[in-house]
Amino acid sequence: GTSAAGLTIGMVKLSDGTMIAQAGVLPLCSGGFAFIDEFDKMKDEDRSALHEVMEQQTASIAKGGIVATLNARTSILAAANPMYGKYDPFKNITENVNLPIPLLTRFDLIFVVRDKPSKEKDEKIAKHIIDLHTPQGIDNRSLIDSETLTKYVSYAKRVDPILTKEAETKILEYYLKMRNVETEDMITVTPRQLEGLIRLATARARLLLKNKVEEEDAQRAIDLLQNMFEDAGIDVNTGKVDLGVLQGRP
Repeated sequence: GTSAAGLTIGMVKLSDGTMIAQAGVLPLCSGGFAFIDEFDKMKDEDRSALHEVMEQQTASIAKGGIVATLNARTSILAAANPMYGKYDPFKNITENVNLPIPLLTRFDLIFVVRDKPSKEKDEKIAKHIIDLHTPQGIDNRSLIDSETLTKYVSYAKRVDPILTKEAETKILEYYLKMRNVETEDMITVTPRQLEGLIRLATARARLLLKNKVEEEDAQRAIDLLQNMFEDAGIDVNTGKVDLGVLQGRP
């Protein structure tokens, strides 16, 4: 058969008994984006393979006499559900989501999306969904049609902006500030978050078709990271931002 492989690389057995390696989702998305739903329910072998993809941007296999390594330079957007169907606000994120902590911390940004009842917000969402099913609402689904947006993103990816001195200084100041903790036992930001900051700042400059990463791009990246810490990095026991929450050790 020629069934599709999993996330990385899979083995496929042909009708004559020959085994071949087949690229999975992430190698096929190399140079683009991969969107993964039900992230918490994936197979253990896919989880372990993702460590390599997210760290080294490659996917490898050594099975059935086949040794292969494929490029998987892929941006990953993943969604996971809480363990018991509803997010428990009295537990930290690592207690709510069934994901290995080393894998969770490899994402540049992590946000908790909770369904909080709000009359104004609920009415807007309901109206939007109803409009999608009425003739008059079809033309108002998006400000930019998907084809134009796809072309714009594709064009923007050709731009390769460089960091300015001002952006470097801004990122460095924030990183050193977050590294300056009260005691040696506290968990701080790591070079992984620093690399993430640089990626986010560069991505914003690229999206605006700029050839330089400016101070405002660095500030937007810092704001995103800080929002993540204030959203997913709050220790529910103290009510304070604690980076150890994301590593399961607040």
